[in-house]
Amino acid sequence: MENNVIDLNQIFSMANYRGAAVGLPVNLWIDEGKEYVRGKHSKRIKFQKDYAKKIHEWNWASMTLDGEIVDETNKDSSLSIKDERQISNFTRNNAYALDKIADFEITDDEFKEVMIKGGEPATSEQIDEQKRKVDKFIAETEEDNMIKGGDKLWINFQVSEV
Repeated sequence: MENNVIDLNQIFSMANYRGAAVGLPVNLWIDEGKEYVRGKHSKRIKFQKDYAKKIHEWNWASMTLDGEIVDETNKDSSLSIKDERQISNFTRNNAYALDKIADFEITDDEFKEVMIKGGEPATSEQIDEQKRKVDKFIAETEEDNMIKGGDKLWINFQVSEV
């Protein structure tokens, strides 16, 4: 993704969230599958730089999980400072869950269940509750993998002396 060229396959492999679904005035794209590794950058979300209800994959900016806008991606934004602050709050509020979904540790459905919606700063209790739920999802997945043998095929064999 050099020289402001957008790889549409990368955008579409990220989860799209309509603004109304997350309590923000813009649409979001959330990395749910190590796109940050392919993009060779830190974990981040992408947000639409305008207020259109329709998702425009060519009009986005990036924000790191600490709520900082990646400046070179935010040229020509029509968003207000207030709305950018709301997106930043949403990202910081959900940083723990966003970090885990980016590494396949939780699913999109699990993220939706623990997401702190809206753009107001979350309380420490809300963030702690989200972490508790995310950690529970991860523990349950690890337990399921242990019971099922994970994604590895285990072959047991016995060597006999002849």
